Amino acid sequence: TKLVWRASRPHGDALTDYQALLAKRLVRPTKLEIYVANADGSDARQVTYLDAASFAPFFHPSGKRILFSSNVGDPQGREFDIWAIDTDGSNLERITWSAGFDGFPMFSPDGTLLAFSSNRNQAREGDTNVFVARWVERTASLAPSGAAERFRDAVAWLADDAREGRGIGTAGLEASGAWIEDQLRAAGVEPGLADGFRGPFEVTTSVERGQNTVLRIDGALTKADDFTPLAFSAQRSIEAQTVAVGWGITAPDLGVDDYRGKKVKGKVAVVRRFVPDATPFDTDEAKRRYGDLQYKAFVARQHGAIGMIVVDAPGEGGPAEADLPALRPSAEADSGIVAVVAKRAVGETLLAGKHTVAVNVTLTPRRSGVWNVVGRIRAGAAASDRLPGALVIGAHYDHLGMGGPDALDVEPGIHNGADDNASGVAALLEVARSLVERTALLRRDVWIVAFSGEESGVLGSTDFIARPPPGLPIAELRTRVGTASMAIRPEELTADDVVAMLNMDMVGRMRENRLSVLGGESATEWASLVDPSCAAARVGCELGGSGYGPS
Repeated sequence: TKLVWRASRPHGDALTDYQALLAKRLVRPTKLEIYVANADGSDARQVTYLDAASFAPFFHPSGKRILFSSNVGDPQGREFDIWAIDTDGSNLERITWSAGFDGFPMFSPDGTLLAFSSNRNQAREGDTNVFVARWVERTASLAPSGAAERFRDAVAWLADDAREGRGIGTAGLEASGAWIEDQLRAAGVEPGLADGFRGPFEVTTSVERGQNTVLRIDGALTKADDFTPLAFSAQRSIEAQTVAVGWGITAPDLGVDDYRGKKVKGKVAVVRRFVPDATPFDTDEAKRRYGDLQYKAFVARQHGAIGMIVVDAPGEGGPAEADLPALRPSAEADSGIVAVVAKRAVGETLLAGKHTVAVNVTLTPRRSGVWNVVGRIRAGAAASDRLPGALVIGAHYDHLGMGGPDALDVEPGIHNGADDNASGVAALLEVARSLVERTALLRRDVWIVAFSGEESGVLGSTDFIARPPPGLPIAELRTRVGTASMAIRPEELTADDVVAMLNMDMVGRMRENRLSVLGGESATEWASLVDPSCAAARVGCELGGSGYGPS
């Protein structure tokens, strides 16, 4: 059911050299890696990253391990031995230790014998003979545990059923936060807060509509069943004229700006729900991004509106009206704008002409205590080599618990969240370990943050921004929202300003040896940093995305 092979994938000068030799019907296979795929060639992925000549792979009878020949153990590249590795790239183990060449390993059908070629016991120089050895299985690898093993074990621990899906209010979430704290402490990361690693905050687990929530249109009271406040709405009273702004979308890259020529400052923007059923909004990504109600409120506020009324009015011949959205917790308890959704019967009139509306929103939250885990790795470079600014690296450790409306799997039961986001936390821990080992090279402080409450609406990261730890001032207006450039020049940075943030979210299964790096358009510098890093790691990377999204 599987294929295993060795491949040379040169690039740069190595590719030029390869092509020149190929024209002479020659090859110089000095860099070969091991790959696996399904029998039909799908899901091809690289197994080894040894930067050596590895070849002649052969599956262990279990199908979970591969034997191959490689010169990875010899800096001169002359000594070839048989090595073994799991198909997921973990548990690299050297099998033979004889001087000279050992290669072409092959198992007997029952897996008890290993046949291979070797230069050992030569009668004369250059002899290569076939050997057979008894294969003895070991319960544990002789190789020391490395990053791959630690990553796997971290994901397994966090995604275990005992963690209860790491849902808000579960003992599993608390245990996970404590475990991450212990891992950072053991790695040598210092606490990032005045009283330790934990930054407590409260998560709104549910929101109830207050009795004083009302909507009046041209003086007429709207029935409570005909509209609903949004959980991110500001809680206050407003009275103002309305301005209809179509779908409420501003997307310069798509050539769309529904606010062009509209004066909404100090007024209430009336926007249509969802997105147009036409290009360029016919992709799932466009529907998710530009149809998001929080995005629409964000755009309305950016244009100066003090309120937003959403109406599902797709026009004549359009789909049936959708139900009013459920009142669910949001990242922004107060987004700075009063926001409600009205049924078509009462709200459609607002899409034409000018009207006066009076809106009052009150919300009653139900809360539960959680905490972020915050660590700090101080720059160890000489003062003359230090750079201004700090770096934040984060991942969220909460998940969906027993599921709910946001779960892809609607069946009730534990949602383990292996790649959302046990894998992101595993990556975060490996970054921390790697940086601690290189402290003397660090030219900036690095903050390591495991967020909680993110699945409830990016609440942990919102709290981190609202109440940054001592020594890390975060200025809300230092970046121009919606652009790809920073609003502050490098020379204006102080030692503790945040230069950039790397978010380890949903680190998934690598396929075709390609990695998708999202948020690449959030700063012009990312391309010059990511591309050479991917090339050095021999991973194909796709860099893109504005950075706006639910993560």
